[in-house]
Amino acid sequence: MKPQQLLKGCLFAGVLALVAGFETRAGAQTILVDFGQNLGTSVGTITPSPSSGNYWNNFSTGTTIALIDTTNAATGGNLTFTTGYAFNSSAMGVNTGDASLGNLNVSTAIMDAVFTTDAVTGNTFKLTNLNPAKTYTFKLFGSRSAIDPIRVTTYTATGGNSLSGNLTTSGTGIGTGSVNYNTGNFTTFVGITPDVNNEIFINYKVNSGGFAYLNALQIDVVPEPSTWALLAFSLTIVMVFRRRRRA
Repeated sequence: MKPQQLLKGCLFAGVLALVAGFETRAGAQTILVDFGQNLGTSVGTITPSPSSGNYWNNFSTGTTIALIDTTNAATGGNLTFTTGYAFNSSAMGVNTGDASLGNLNVSTAIMDAVFTTDAVTGNTFKLTNLNPAKTYTFKLFGSRSAIDPIRVTTYTATGGNSLSGNLTTSGTGIGTGSVNYNTGNFTTFVGITPDVNNEIFINYKVNSGGFAYLNALQIDVVPEPSTWALLAFSLTIVMVFRRRRRA
């Protein structure tokens, strides 16, 4: 076999391996978390799995849960609260959301929450044993049935970098059908990297209205740009060889 053909074969094999690897991981890159206790249907309940075709993690007791992905495969990561927390103690009034919530639009996941009344430090949990070669996208949903005052939560994700955002969780007529709770909005953080300990911290605290809520969380694991660049480079080299051969 000529060196050119050998190199071409190796590049094709490399590309196929990369694509196969991405396809294998594609179904294992989403993690869903329901925050809330199983206190009865008038207050909230854990989310059964599968729901809408996805497996869920339920944070309903203790301080740590081992995370699975939406296919029920172990991720090797944990979610651990590093501060205290409290579950909602009255009916959320959130039984259905909007289609815009996507994977998070599961009634048992969005009808209950963890909450805080702290506007200074709030509550924090961390995600551990993360992949340093990946970036992480977070979708955070918060909601609470209330009319006045308007309640706004500030979320912050901190790892190798940090992002913050605000979400209005309740207020007069803010939801679909003019209900007084959030039904379709969430805060999104894109491109959060793990810190030197392969951890990312999520904080929620009161911005206004006296209460902050977190009902459900979606985590999407994304290959870092350098990995995609390697794939693009390999495909480019293969195309160059093919053009030379035709010439």
